[in-house]
Amino acid sequence: MISNTILMEQLNQYYDAWLQYNNVYEEWAKAHGLSVNCLLVLCAIYDSGNGCTQKKISRQWLIPKQTINIC
Repeated sequence: MISNTILMEQLNQYYDAWLQYNNVYEEWAKAHGLSVNCLLVLCAIYDSGNGCTQKKISRQWLIPKQTINIC
């Protein structure tokens, strides 16, 4: 079994990586005049093919449907 200390260290490493990854998306979106949420919506639409709905995007990216509607 993994000790709590090791688990917390791994969790912190994961969050650090996630924050860096998220920062790259934010910087790219900002440089192109988009919000990060709008960029994620566009990525979801592109990746989904032809089966994309607000509800699916909202669930996948944890973005409110109202935010998706204004992108």
